Amino acid sequence: MGVYQQHFVDRLPMGKTAVQHLRDRFQDEDYQSIRNRLGKYGLEGHAHEVTMRDLSGGQKARVVFVELSLQRPHVLLLDEPTNNLDIETIDALIDAINEFNGGIVVVTHDARLIEQCNCTLWVVEKQGVTQWQEGFEDYKSTLLREMEEKMAKEAELRRARLEAAAAVRLDKLKEKLVRLDARQIQERE
Repeated sequence: MGVYQQHFVDRLPMGKTAVQHLRDRFQDEDYQSIRNRLGKYGLEGHAHEVTMRDLSGGQKARVVFVELSLQRPHVLLLDEPTNNLDIETIDALIDAINEFNGGIVVVTHDARLIEQCNCTLWVVEKQGVTQWQEGFEDYKSTLLREMEEKMAKEAELRRARLEAAAAVRLDKLKEKLVRLDARQIQERE
């Protein structure tokens, strides 16, 4: 199983270059094949020999994707894979996910990734997992409707509390007026 997690930086040796790291992990691969693959994944040639600490988040992500491809996994677990990626790389990732012949679990908040991948949508909430049969557009519409309903209920509760508080204040004012009137009557007598 290949795992890509949003905190992939913890896995990379910051003092090594992308080529050094990948050659250490995959000793069957030669220098040029590693560089070719890094280039295929969009890492510019000059960045192949730059230490990881000096690469951008997107460049580090490409190194991790190359590492995953060299593992040749049958199952991929991708946790927020679009973090740090530019639009072109997200498009390439979508193509790669759609072409992958194994199993894939993608955890994401990226609507574009969800919409463009030929995947089954599973919703994880309230300590459960549910397959969403109707598609992502229906899921978004359902979420919006539920949020609107919740906001309407909360507004109604707020209105009821404000009215109750106003009624209590009004009763107290009436009591004060009655006492004030009684005092004024006593003073006149």
